[in-house]
Amino acid sequence: MNQGWYPVTTNAKIFRRPEIELETFVLYWPQPRRTYLAACYGLCQLTLLLISLGTNHAHGEIIIDQEIAYGSHPLQKLDAYYTAESHDAIVILAVHGGAWYHGDKAGDGFAQAKSDYWVGEKLIFVSVNYRLMPEVNPLDQVQDIASALAFVRQHASEWGGDGERIVLLGHSAGAHLVSLLASRADLVARPSPIAGTISLDNGAFDIYRVMRLRRHAPFFDAAFGTIPKVWYDASASNFVTSAMAPLLAVCSNLRPNACDQAQSFAQAAQAVGAQVQVVPVAKTYQQVGLDIGVDLSYTQMVDQFLARVAPELAELVGQPHTPQPTSKRSPPAE
Repeated sequence: MNQGWYPVTTNAKIFRRPEIELETFVLYWPQPRRTYLAACYGLCQLTLLLISLGTNHAHGEIIIDQEIAYGSHPLQKLDAYYTAESHDAIVILAVHGGAWYHGDKAGDGFAQAKSDYWVGEKLIFVSVNYRLMPEVNPLDQVQDIASALAFVRQHASEWGGDGERIVLLGHSAGAHLVSLLASRADLVARPSPIAGTISLDNGAFDIYRVMRLRRHAPFFDAAFGTIPKVWYDASASNFVTSAMAPLLAVCSNLRPNACDQAQSFAQAAQAVGAQVQVVPVAKTYQQVGLDIGVDLSYTQMVDQFLARVAPELAELVGQPHTPQPTSKRSPPAE
């Protein structure tokens, strides 16, 4: 240590930095005056107190088990978010969007705000990747989500979850996949563990109808081709039955086609006795997917749906939430 400098040693825990656990910081302050040292030391302690207050939460630290394989393909991986206090928790299984050919389970903040908001004793969060176009098509992708569902059903207890109570959540293309899986009874082992489905801005409940429109986004042609049988098989509206778990369809009213598709799906569901709630919101396509956990009033609307499919979650509605610290763990190398 250089002459004339005085060491001040203290401990602080740094969150959102998974590579840092508990670090000891040695700060060096010039010796010349005790008053100067005292002032510096006081400032240091105040800073650490503010860090502590900013990361002090009612629930335990969120643990993230990353890159868990549910299949043999490199993209067939999932991340599980839970706490040491999680016990018999409802599982939210989340599927990202990206027009069926891009996207990631943790990309663009898709998982962070949702897991920060929800994860605790009664809820855990699992975000899943799946194979992408052009390697596979959406019908293959829904098989991936079915495989992920079966894996989570089997392993949820390892994270404190109840594998027999899983809520599917998807945005955009991911919303198409979870809605199709929810309606396709042939893809899920009976009795189904699906307690409910949250479909965020799904403009593709009825692919057959989309493809017959004179104008539609070019990526639909790339995803679904020209074969009407593929269009039919990829349309949740063709498979909905009374056995389908309740579904919440949130749609951007700034994008009318999404709400039109959701309303038509709700009518088809009502005709067979299934429950579909359509909620138009004044948000962009991106905001519909990313604002859960950010916009409190919007998030609590989703909470109300969760409370209907899992009554023990009713206490979530109207309660303030703050982000929780996290620690990340990757699976051991094989």
